[in-house]
Amino acid sequence: MPRLTAPRHTVSAALEWESAIDDSVISLGWGAQRLAAAGVSGFGAIFDEDGRKAASLSSHGLGATSLAWSGDGRMLATCGQDGRIEVVDSGGRPAWERETGGRWASHVAWSPVAPLLAVAADRMVSVFRSDGALRRQEAGHPSTVSAVAWHPRRKSVAAAAYGGVRLWEIDRPAPRVFDWTGSVLALAWSPDGRYLATGDQDATVHFWIVSTGRDLQMSGYEVKVRELAWDSSSRFLATGGGAELVIWDCSGKGPQGTRPLMLEGHEDLVSAVAWQPGSELLASGGRDGAVLFWRPRVSVKPVARWASRGEVTGLTWTADGFRIAIGDGEGRLATLRVAT
Repeated sequence: MPRLTAPRHTVSAALEWESAIDDSVISLGWGAQRLAAAGVSGFGAIFDEDGRKAASLSSHGLGATSLAWSGDGRMLATCGQDGRIEVVDSGGRPAWERETGGRWASHVAWSPVAPLLAVAADRMVSVFRSDGALRRQEAGHPSTVSAVAWHPRRKSVAAAAYGGVRLWEIDRPAPRVFDWTGSVLALAWSPDGRYLATGDQDATVHFWIVSTGRDLQMSGYEVKVRELAWDSSSRFLATGGGAELVIWDCSGKGPQGTRPLMLEGHEDLVSAVAWQPGSELLASGGRDGAVLFWRPRVSVKPVARWASRGEVTGLTWTADGFRIAIGDGEGRLATLRVAT
């Protein structure tokens, strides 16, 4: 049975419910009072906030790759290895589906400022309106697009591939190009839109200062970096890339030339990171099955710990920050109520 321990005067947390899907959790997200989880085999489910299954998801028989809720939490998009995208409502009822034109759709993301959905498939990025109409499609990327991420304040979407990042303004014909000779695996915008951070195949992290296009590189990681999370103030970026959690301070002139904060606690590689919304509390998950809670500005030691049996493959907070959902490599799900 999973267990939670917490030092005194730190963080209180309580298990609310546990459930499971049929395969390893590959993508996880909260909508409007509902949690969606997708498995690598293509099957998943939508759960009410009390843990009851509201609907099954089974739209990608070859395997699911990504899911994302719209900003209002009423529409859920999924994509998969069949090259298709499907959108359902919060009760799992089909809204629309489309072929992307690619053999493999790797990532979906809704814009936070407009009813637009971006999908990465092979070397293309397609943008759909919420009714399923194609708004724009760009196929000129140099290699397979590995991730897409919307600017937090504008209708522009970043697409990662080998060779760097392309930033597409929806109403402009040509992208801004952030060149870098290497393969980008993950993208994360700072909430203020100042920085675009990437996790890279060669065990580095890049920061692009968007206003100038200047590129800052951070190296020294153990393995390739897929785990990136900004705090809500845009000051701190948490990254994986090893068994230690790495925190970069991006205040002032930025992180270049500074030493990051290194947090030790996991017994295996960090596999997921997520800041509590509006808070300085950070959650990290590892291949060791542990979820650790941290207050990096107060202590380098974890302030609470959740122990499970499988590799943590997903962490996601509710928008109000009161709950965190955990998915693991054996298909198990748990939600905790967290108070600070």
